[in-house]
Amino acid sequence: MPTKEHFINTYKSFGKAELYRQWHDVIFYSVWLRLQDGMLVPALLDVSGNVALTATPDRAEATAFLNRLDSPAGSRPVVVNRTLEELSRFCSAKGLLLNWSNQSLTLDSNLLQLMGYSAAAQTPSLGEVFIQAEARSYPLTHGPCSEAEAVAAQAWTLTPVGGRVASAKVEETWIVYEDDNHFLLPDSALVKKTCHRDELEPQLLVLYDKWKQVPEIVTVHPPLVDSNTGLQSPEQAAQQRSAEAPPVRSLFLYLLGATVLMFLSVHIGLE
Repeated sequence: MPTKEHFINTYKSFGKAELYRQWHDVIFYSVWLRLQDGMLVPALLDVSGNVALTATPDRAEATAFLNRLDSPAGSRPVVVNRTLEELSRFCSAKGLLLNWSNQSLTLDSNLLQLMGYSAAAQTPSLGEVFIQAEARSYPLTHGPCSEAEAVAAQAWTLTPVGGRVASAKVEETWIVYEDDNHFLLPDSALVKKTCHRDELEPQLLVLYDKWKQVPEIVTVHPPLVDSNTGLQSPEQAAQQRSAEAPPVRSLFLYLLGATVLMFLSVHIGLE
């Protein structure tokens, strides 16, 4: 079973690229609420005064949490299984923290950005590289503009990968965009390359298009509760709640666009 200690040791021993490689596709289970109209919203908890989506790689633990959840009227809890990469991208885009249930670990905005917007890629011109992306916007060159008129782009940090370890000494930054307007780069001296989306090699184009999408787990429709894994259905869970531990009452139901302050119960700093 994946543990917090393994997660931390992977980063400390091997760095960001290996942390992503080992952990991005690990399945985590989280509890969501199915509303009467069929919409899914995350069951968010107060973690040391901050709002977080709680998830765990332990299916049994997720089921126990579901059984104890005192959900609001008009909703029923369901278990959603997604990779850590998908959950990280969702939480990062929605301004949430990700709490690793029972592990006293909360992934902060830096970790969520790393796990949700990174990838290893191999191209003919670059070889093997580790890419970290961050959404940016830049003003147009014709003068002051509103946020709506700004050019959306992605800032990529590319690091050649030798074996399993990326060397931070040879990082370079690209600005990748798809708007044909001219725009200003405030840190142009630090940018190695500006690149239009259409100039990207196919392996990189796939990544750009994936990262520009706003993740919406509610629009994905694999089975939410897998009967073959031993997870109970919401109906079975409801029948057993009265016999289980006292219900979890620290539930906060927020809209998907909620914005929260980025503080941690436990913080792992990323340099």
